[in-house]
Amino acid sequence: MAGRTVEALQKAKAAIETRAERLLMDGQDEARRALSPDPSRRFLHDRIVDHMIGLVGASDGSGMVKLRQLVNDDGEAAQVFANAKPYLLRMNAENFNKLHFEVIERHVPDAHKKLTAGADLMALAPNYDKAVNSVRSSFYNPTIAAKAKLRVQI
Repeated sequence: MAGRTVEALQKAKAAIETRAERLLMDGQDEARRALSPDPSRRFLHDRIVDHMIGLVGASDGSGMVKLRQLVNDDGEAAQVFANAKPYLLRMNAENFNKLHFEVIERHVPDAHKKLTAGADLMALAPNYDKAVNSVRSSFYNPTIAAKAKLRVQI
């Protein structure tokens, strides 16, 4: 019985991981397609990057707030931001990634839903390992097995 339970849990975990990976890949692909910039507007995009760098470097500390507002309100600025690198914008990776995820949420909500669902599913996978270990330890514990034998005997 323990073997079947462990096998079922492992199959469920594998299915969840497969589904999560698929959702994450689909979400990333969808966001990449929706936020790809128009090559014919490259000159303007270079100017937008320069403006973003200026915002990030603002000495009064309001730059990130203004950058966030810019990429939330302007779809083209969001495209430029989504295709930039944090070091080009003089941002640390953590702030960049957070704002990038917000850009996806605002401008590509379906992709955001897929990415969020995929991340949530990935977070479930370790719980299955705990459940498998719990099943194994409770089914193979000699003390519990001895108690179970006593209960069954009539």
